[in-house]
Amino acid sequence: MSTLDTLAAQIPQELRVKLMQHFGIAKEYEKDSQTISVTYYCLMYIANEAFKHQKDKQFISNVLDHLETMKRDNSDDVIIKSMSTGQATIEQLVTILVGETNEAEDDEYKTPEQLRSLMRKHYTVGGLTDVLSVFGPVKDDFLTLGKIAKSRAVAIFRDLKAGGGSSAAVAPIKPPEKQSHVVSPPKLPSPTSYDQHASSSNVPFDIISQTQKLCRYASSALEHEDIATAIYIDVSILKERNMDDSQKLLEETILPDEIQRYRTVFEKAKEANQVTDQNKFSFAYCLVRSKVKTDVRYGLQLLKELYDSTRKDEDKRDYVFYLALGNARLNEYETAIKFLDAILHVQPGNHQAKNLKDEIQQRITRDGYIGAGIAVGAGALLVGGLAAAAIAILKK
Repeated sequence: MSTLDTLAAQIPQELRVKLMQHFGIAKEYEKDSQTISVTYYCLMYIANEAFKHQKDKQFISNVLDHLETMKRDNSDDVIIKSMSTGQATIEQLVTILVGETNEAEDDEYKTPEQLRSLMRKHYTVGGLTDVLSVFGPVKDDFLTLGKIAKSRAVAIFRDLKAGGGSSAAVAPIKPPEKQSHVVSPPKLPSPTSYDQHASSSNVPFDIISQTQKLCRYASSALEHEDIATAIYIDVSILKERNMDDSQKLLEETILPDEIQRYRTVFEKAKEANQVTDQNKFSFAYCLVRSKVKTDVRYGLQLLKELYDSTRKDEDKRDYVFYLALGNARLNEYETAIKFLDAILHVQPGNHQAKNLKDEIQQRITRDGYIGAGIAVGAGALLVGGLAAAAIAILKK
C-alpha cells in the first residue's frame, strides 16, 4: 500500500466524501515525476481543509509529514518551490483539461467507456479548481469552470447508471483567458476566535510534538517562499500553543532569520505592486514579536495603516488587539491598556483582551512604570482618538 493509500484510509469520516476525490487526483499525478507538483498541492488542499474543520490532528500531522518529505525529495521542482508558479501550473492544467472535455463532448455518441473517461476528467477539473484555493481566493472564471465540471460529472454518472451511452449535446465550456497570477495568503483568525478557556499548564506531550512539527513545516514553507502555507501553519501553531497565556504573548520572540524571510517576501510583494492587507498583516504580526524595538515600531506603523485603510469591522478588531500587544512589548503600557479597553468596552467577555490587560497591570505594579506613549513612523500615534474610533467600530 502506498503512502497516499495509507493517508486516504485515515481521512476523518466527516471529510471522506469531500476529500477522497482529491486523494484520487493526487494519486493519479503521483505516477509521473513531471507532475508530482499536482499531487503536492492536492495534499496541501487536503491538509488545509482538515485544519479548517479541526478534524483528527494525527491525520493532519501525517499529511504534513508527507508534504515535508515531498518537498525535501523534490527540492529542485520549481513548481513546488514557488506558490505563484504552482498556481499558474494548476490553472494551466485546468484549462487544458477543459479543452479536452469540450472536444470529447463534441462526439455525438459516446460509449460507456468514453463516458467514464469523460466523467473522470470532469471530476478532475472540479477537484483542481478546489485545489486553487490554497493560493488564495479562486478567480471567478475558475470557480465557474469547477461548478460546471462537477455538475457535468454528476450528470454523466447518472447517465451511466441509467444504462449506457449518451447522445445529449452539451455546450462547450469556455476556458478562462490568460490572467496575471497574484497569490493572496489565507486570512488570519481574529483573536476572539482562539480557544479562550484552555490552560497553558501541563501541556500534553502530543500537543508539544504537534506544535514542533507545525513549526518545522512552517519554517520549510518559508524557505521556499511558500508564504501562504507558512502563515496558515503559523496560525495553527498559535492555536496549539494556547496563546491565551498573556505572559507568553508578551515574552515570546521570533528569530531574526525568520523575520528576514518574512521581510524578503513582503519587499518582493511591494516591488511587484502586489501588497495586500493579508501579507502586510502577516509581516506586521511577525515584527511585533521581534526583540528589536525598531522592528516592533515598524510593525505598529503597518498595523495602524491597516486599521486606517480597512472598512471591515472584524479586521479592525484584530488590528486594535495587535496594536495593544505591540505597545505592551515596548513597555508602553498606558497606550496598550487604552487599546484593550476599547475592545473590553463592548466585548467584556473577551478573555484574551482581559487576560492581556491583567498581565500588563501586574507589570505596571511590579515595575512602577507607565510608558509615555509611542511615536509611530513620521508622526505620533493618536491613541485616544484611535481607541475612540475602535470603540465606535466595535459597537457595531
